[in-house]
Amino acid sequence: MTLFKEQMPELSDELKNRDPMDAIPRLREGVDCQRDNTGQIQLRFVIPPKNFIEKFFGQTLNFSPPTRINLDLRGSDFVDAMDAKRTIRALAKFLAKKWDCKPEEANAAVLGFTKSLMRRNMIQLELKI
Repeated sequence: MTLFKEQMPELSDELKNRDPMDAIPRLREGVDCQRDNTGQIQLRFVIPPKNFIEKFFGQTLNFSPPTRINLDLRGSDFVDAMDAKRTIRALAKFLAKKWDCKPEEANAAVLGFTKSLMRRNMIQLELKI
């Protein structure tokens, strides 16, 4: 059945052949990054209200509490290293040296952090063409 196939945009051949490790991760607009007293990072994101009713009920009944993620030491290092210039590959290489681990372990950790934070809408990826 091709019900949804027509709605999906086709990727160009250039994008199909790109390595995902060439993407540049960055914090999504509206994500607040704060350190706690142990030096680890807490990411916080509040979905802004679209109209007066959402704002009223959100403030009165706390309908839109912020999404919070407390990162561990490695997660904090990952977010610290994201500078909107480094690719995922460069981040993994940098963090492998910092963590004194094998490149394969750093690659797996960086891809895991990227996937987890993207699922929670905390980061977005940019591909330079």
